[in-house]
Amino acid sequence: MNSSRLSQSSSSTTSSGASSNRLSLASRKSISRRASVSQSTLSNITAPAIKPNTSMVNSTNNADNSKLRKKPNIPKQPTQKVTPTVTPTSNSSVISDQNQLLNTSTHSSHSSTDPSEIRAQQQLMQFQEQLFFLEQGILERDSVLGELQNENNYLRDVINQINNTNQDILKQKNLLEKEKKKNPLAVEIADMKKKYAKIEEKCKKITQEKSDLQKTQQVLDKELKELKKKNVKLEGHQEKILNQQKLLKDLERMTNELEEVKNSFEREREASEKYREINETLTRENEEKQAHLSAFIQEYQSATNHTKMLESALDQLDAHNKQLMSEIDNKQSDINHLSEELNSGRQHCEAVESELKEKSAFCENISCKLEEATLQLHAAIRSLEEREEQTKSFAAELDQLQDQLQRAIRDNQEKQSQINIYEGQIVTLKQKEAELQIVGSNLLNEQTRNSELTEANTRLNSLLTTQSQKIDHLERNNQNLKKTITELESVNDYLSSRPAVSVSDTSELNERIHNLTAEIDLLKSSLEKSEAKRLSNEVTIETLLKQNDHLKLTVEDMKGMKDKVEQLEASNLILKRSKETYEVMLNEKRSIARPQELQQQEKFTAMSDMIEKLTAQNKLLHEQVITQQSELGRCNEDFVEMEKRIRELEEENHELIKNTYSRDILQLEKENLDLRKYKNLYLQQPSNNNQERAPLKVKNI
Repeated sequence: MNSSRLSQSSSSTTSSGASSNRLSLASRKSISRRASVSQSTLSNITAPAIKPNTSMVNSTNNADNSKLRKKPNIPKQPTQKVTPTVTPTSNSSVISDQNQLLNTSTHSSHSSTDPSEIRAQQQLMQFQEQLFFLEQGILERDSVLGELQNENNYLRDVINQINNTNQDILKQKNLLEKEKKKNPLAVEIADMKKKYAKIEEKCKKITQEKSDLQKTQQVLDKELKELKKKNVKLEGHQEKILNQQKLLKDLERMTNELEEVKNSFEREREASEKYREINETLTRENEEKQAHLSAFIQEYQSATNHTKMLESALDQLDAHNKQLMSEIDNKQSDINHLSEELNSGRQHCEAVESELKEKSAFCENISCKLEEATLQLHAAIRSLEEREEQTKSFAAELDQLQDQLQRAIRDNQEKQSQINIYEGQIVTLKQKEAELQIVGSNLLNEQTRNSELTEANTRLNSLLTTQSQKIDHLERNNQNLKKTITELESVNDYLSSRPAVSVSDTSELNERIHNLTAEIDLLKSSLEKSEAKRLSNEVTIETLLKQNDHLKLTVEDMKGMKDKVEQLEASNLILKRSKETYEVMLNEKRSIARPQELQQQEKFTAMSDMIEKLTAQNKLLHEQVITQQSELGRCNEDFVEMEKRIRELEEENHELIKNTYSRDILQLEKENLDLRKYKNLYLQQPSNNNQERAPLKVKNI
């Protein structure tokens, strides 16, 4: 808050100083111009007055006579053209002098009409006008001086305010240092409590999310069991339907083999094209990931070079860099694994192409067999006519079976909708896993803080050892005192057994006993205080150890979550392998039954959709990790830049305080000197006027 107030005050002072500087510059320019004009006029006026030689006067009179010969109309109206424009705000003394000069000029014009006298009158009028303008300039300079003094006062007030704020800040710092010196452990313990409160809140959130995840997993397991049971029932119905349809397949087998072969050929082409597209997309993704990794490595190198300049944040940044290197190694292993999968996919594509060549040869063989089959068809047509009657009876049964199939298809559609809902829930769970990964990174940062806390614990342990040593020393003193007490008791017993003892001896012994009891009480009180402190320190150490154990458990839980993520990735690989095996099974079972192929195709599409979704989710997770890492790097860079900026602003404030005000003060002093010079010149002007009037009187005489 104090730094923000200082920055605001410095900005306000700089803005006010800039505005005042602008005003002062404008006023200074106007003053300098007027001063230059006044100096030029004074030089022109005072030059003939300082040296009133007769030769110069005669030369000027001759020049004036030559000019007047060229212009004969000028001396007819000398008073009308040379009337000065005097404002009512000018001084009364100046006005009276001007009126006197006008009267003398008019008298002289009436009395004499010489050209030299006319020239002298004109010079007098010009000199009066120049005096008037000089007075106005002096008044303006006085006003500017007042403004400058006001600005100086304002700047001094601002400087005093800044100094007061700096003194307040220094006082606060001194107070904080004194408090830290008095009880440094209290400040550290307060910070520790705040940090551990935040960690406990995060751990509670993580445990709640874990419980929610376990509940959702249990619900999903139950629903999967129910679906498996229903699938078993559907498979039983399908087997019955297949047994009833075998009779029809014997009739349709020969006619549909050609169509099946053609369709399978086209499907395999489409599948090969899909695999090629998948391979291309995977290669692109690998290239993009490699580019991201190269950029990330460059950023990491720049960050390491930058951290060498910092002293306070070296330990934290080193730990962070080690974590990033471990993540990079994991990602490189993932990339290698993906490259291995690409190679396996390419090999599979080559195997599919070889199978396509074999099937093209198989199609040629089938074309030869078809010619033979046409001959058999003619014979089969005759048998078909006989079996048409049987087919009519079977047609009614087929209609019924088709109705059952439609019902089963509807049930399957409803189940697929439920499966889509479950998949959406799985997506949300994976998003939560990503959030848990972020929390894991935060926990790793907090582990570094825990290392600092362990150092504080070591300090506390050292203090405890010192206190334990003190306690041992006090216990030894206590034992010695107990021995002395026993000795004194034995002495008391011995003295009591003696018959007659003087009063003075007993009083001395009583005083000694009283003193010893007082010392024993003091030692006991000090022992109790030391034991209370030791117990409090032990309690704090136990709490810190419990909190460390709790943090270790949370870290282990996060590791378990990472293991679950790895299990999901392994399940993705298993699904891919099952996809390949399922394709092989499809190729083998196509020749057996068409409805089985349809079912298997539906399952294949469902499995492929699941695999695509899982791959997309993995991509999203990798992208989120990359974005988070880039954001962390940016945040660190912004933090460093902010620190640099703060330091630069502090230096600029000090320089402004030193330079700007000193410069302004120097400029004001120079301006004051200039104004004093102008005043001295103005005061010298009346003597110059008297020197000019003397030669005029000589001329008149």
